[in-house]
Amino acid sequence: MIFVLLFVALLIAGFFIAGKLLDMEAERLIDQCYPRNKEGIIDGAESFYRINQKKKALILFHGYLTSPAIFQDLANENGLNNHYDIYAPLLPYCGRDLKACKKLTPQIAMNFMQKKIEGLSKQYESVVVLAFSYSGTCMIKLMKERLVPENCRVVLYSPIIFTSRNTFLFRGYLFLYSFWRKYCNYEVMGANLPDYCTGDEEIRSYLEYRISLRYQVLPPLIKIMKLAGEIKRDFFKLERSFSLIAAKNDTVVNFEKIKEACEKNPNAHLHAIMEGKHLCHLGKDKENFKKLLIQIGEGEIE
Repeated sequence: MIFVLLFVALLIAGFFIAGKLLDMEAERLIDQCYPRNKEGIIDGAESFYRINQKKKALILFHGYLTSPAIFQDLANENGLNNHYDIYAPLLPYCGRDLKACKKLTPQIAMNFMQKKIEGLSKQYESVVVLAFSYSGTCMIKLMKERLVPENCRVVLYSPIIFTSRNTFLFRGYLFLYSFWRKYCNYEVMGANLPDYCTGDEEIRSYLEYRISLRYQVLPPLIKIMKLAGEIKRDFFKLERSFSLIAAKNDTVVNFEKIKEACEKNPNAHLHAIMEGKHLCHLGKDKENFKKLLIQIGEGEIE
């Protein structure tokens, strides 16, 4: 009996050691993928700004496992530069490596976002805040707690609050899996790499070369899914006016559920993009996306 228990204990120990070794190998591979600056940030993933002494500002908050780089093309468009000073800050612990990304929590992201918004709102007549995916979910929490200044117009861009995968069973699966490994391949979650979160073939080819950590990092993912589950009810009760942009064929969030939620909250103003999936600002409707940001900032639409 003792030998059986010892054998089982060795199997369990081997199982967890194997997971740790696989995580270490994933960290090593990602560390070798990209050159980094002296702060440990991947070259090209840094914060960037387009300052033209405008009276209005546009803040672009990226999502989980991405960086401000996804907004480079959007920020370089003359149309937006003619209307806004543009700020695209890098969220804490993002754009570095897998070990750093593990430290990201919704509270850390919200504190950072609030400080950035608060500071810029004092410098400009008005500010448009575009919060994508992970950041969009954090922004809902900030609005619920009334931590967004009055001269800010919030645009939620595909916030991950209404997803078909955010269920109790799926979160439980990720939680149990995280005891073995902190990183996992996208296939484990039944998903594709983020390079394929757009339906535009030309943009998909472009995204093949963008910065990617190539793995799902489970600790921050589990925390944001938990927050998303908690604030679903708050979405219907948000008292300040806000906009929401999402593609009808989004593969991460459920567009029909978002549409239904917006219909139940008179302060929510939904703007549907025909295609482009989760990264619809890069797809065929890029011009429509840019036009929406200009019109929202000018007060032409809500």
